[in-house]
Amino acid sequence: MVQSHLRSRSRRKAYRFSGDRLPVQYRTRFDDGEAVLRDISTSGCALSSVSVPVVLREKVLVMLTLPEEKEKIEATGIVTRVDADTFAVAFTLIESATVKLIQTFFFKTLRNKKR
Repeated sequence: MVQSHLRSRSRRKAYRFSGDRLPVQYRTRFDDGEAVLRDISTSGCALSSVSVPVVLREKVLVMLTLPEEKEKIEATGIVTRVDADTFAVAFTLIESATVKLIQTFFFKTLRNKKR
């Protein structure tokens, strides 16, 4: 009984928010690219409609300016999944102020959608 309960738990360590297709810039070692945000959490994100392809385990810098906030989210991470025109990044370097900004902005957006 305990085992089945444990299997049903999510492995995620952070709440994942819809990215609302916000525009994102990203930088690899050699190129700058643009994409749209599929989803984001305080531990990573997924980008789609990417302009520059990436490879698995590549280091990237993700940059996103939040609408209305005029503040920029920047985080460094490692590419953990690559599909056709989508890739996922696990953040390896993200400031605590940026974590707070992600939580505040996306929870507020989620609350406004429910109204």
